[in-house]
Amino acid sequence: MKRLLLVLLCFPLAAQAQETKTSIGFNFNPGYSDVHYMTWSSVSEDYTDSINALESGVFTFSGHLFFRHQLTERLELSWGIGYRDLGYKSKAEMVVLPNGTQEFSNTTFRQGFLQFPVSLNVNIIGGLYVSGGIIASTLIGAKYRQEMTDLTIIDPNLTGGDQRNLKTFQLSSTFGVGYKMKLTEQWSMYVEPSFSYCFTPQQSNEPFDRSPWRVGANIGFVHRF
Repeated sequence: MKRLLLVLLCFPLAAQAQETKTSIGFNFNPGYSDVHYMTWSSVSEDYTDSINALESGVFTFSGHLFFRHQLTERLELSWGIGYRDLGYKSKAEMVVLPNGTQEFSNTTFRQGFLQFPVSLNVNIIGGLYVSGGIIASTLIGAKYRQEMTDLTIIDPNLTGGDQRNLKTFQLSSTFGVGYKMKLTEQWSMYVEPSFSYCFTPQQSNEPFDRSPWRVGANIGFVHRF
């Protein structure tokens, strides 16, 4: 009987000591995307200024499923898979047939990427933490929409290797500062403003190299096993 009582008392402590340090989670990330010009090659300065004046960013969306493992009391390693939408807008003057008049058209470029992020979270104090890592991305779809006053042209089937010379692989950095809140013993929620910047050009064989960047806010939920 004494042995049975001892086992019953020690079992919860043993189970707690063997609690796993691995979690699973998901997030969604509304954000704003644009492009940065890495190099201009032989393009004139006046031309580059005119391009910058006619371009702007677009609002995008992404989401990820990830695993997280606690390495130490302060360090956590995360890895996963997800989808990210990148893009920008460009305005250009065009000739409209058959009357030959000139109008400005708005063209929205978007690319969809399958992503494999790896990041390290450093817990600062309480639920506050900073994160940084690398994202490997592969292009899974691209399209552009061109709008004018009386004309709309849609081509939803642009992919890597087509006439726009889009690269199929990209490598990006990511950085964020977040706060994690405990909801239950197993569930927690976090909010993390984040920024990512692509190291590689968006297109091949262009007189200038565009590099996508994105700023947003990760809103996620984590379940501890």
